Amino acid sequence: MSGFSPVDPPAAEAVEPALVAVNEHLKSYKAAWDELVDSWLVVRIGDPQWVYKWRLQAEERMKASGKSGMTAEQIADFVSRFIPAYSAYLPGLYAAGPTTARSGRTLIIEVDQNRSPVPEQPAPVV
Repeated sequence: MSGFSPVDPPAAEAVEPALVAVNEHLKSYKAAWDELVDSWLVVRIGDPQWVYKWRLQAEERMKASGKSGMTAEQIADFVSRFIPAYSAYLPGLYAAGPTTARSGRTLIIEVDQNRSPVPEQPAPVV
């Protein structure tokens, strides 16, 4: 949640009622954590749904190396818990940068669904 800014409570509730509590905690998160950050790296993605595929790939690699990993159903359950926060907070992060961003201290890299940098990078927001 580092760098995320709270949204209006009705906007949080519209995405997911449970986000109202998260949103309230974000108000103190900036002072507690974000102000300790000197520089930011933001990895911008085109679609938060890509996270499902990425988690599946990571779990498959773990299993291939002999470690235990989640099933596809467990992955879907796990990742689905984060998607509401991404939906609520990523637009603000991408538009305004992290909460404590300072000029020249934030690098935003946009990646495609294969995790490769896209040819045209977004303009700096700060």
